[in-house]
Amino acid sequence: MRAQSTAAPGRNFLQHVPRRRAAVSLRARAGGNCVTAENGGADALVASRTGIGGWEQFDLVTG
Repeated sequence: MRAQSTAAPGRNFLQHVPRRRAAVSLRARAGGNCVTAENGGADALVASRTGIGGWEQFDLVTG
């Protein structure tokens, strides 16, 4: 994931946004943009979207 900010890096720079079962979305605390999977996930993840759509939802894998 590529994260760019002029603010000092913090411990919690992403906010978990609960979605449907077993899926999550991430919102950058700096700027408030949602993380998206550019180019179908082939490129870096970037926080560049203002809303949550299909490319801004990720499967939550545990264990």
